Amino acid sequence: MTALAGTILTLCCLVGVALAVLGLPGTWLMVLAALGIEAWKPELLSWGAIIAAASMAAVAEIADFAAGAVGAKKAGGGKRSAVGAIIGGVVGGIIGTVALPIPVIGTVLGAAIGSGLAAAAMELSIEGRTTNHIRRVGWGAFIGRLVATVLKTAFAVMIASVLVASLCFAGW
Repeated sequence: MTALAGTILTLCCLVGVALAVLGLPGTWLMVLAALGIEAWKPELLSWGAIIAAASMAAVAEIADFAAGAVGAKKAGGGKRSAVGAIIGGVVGGIIGTVALPIPVIGTVLGAAIGSGLAAAAMELSIEGRTTNHIRRVGWGAFIGRLVATVLKTAFAVMIASVLVASLCFAGW
């Protein structure tokens, strides 16, 4: 049973990293799997590893959610463009997954493009904005969304590493 529990958690970690690349909550899948394993076989994981994983998952989700908005704001956009970047990232990810059904690429590009276009559209709705400014804000949101994907994936890899390492060193 111990080997089965370890295998289940390891597989959940692999799936969680793959989901994080797609912008989905794979980090939370890993945390929930760890909690389930802890309830089933408490000797396999440490609470420190679970708390560390949950903390990293929270930071990853906040960074993922806000990165497009931060990119737009850093490029000189206002609150409207920040909100547009967030909404555009979600809608663009969904559309990209359907329109460009290449695993990972469609979702990631769709979210980044959606974030950039929505942020630019919101800036366009403000009178007096120059084309150069609008383009800069859209590009900032686009880059912010791409950075978010890389960050979330890195956090997912760290979470998986902590949980699998905790499995490997259980009982030490």
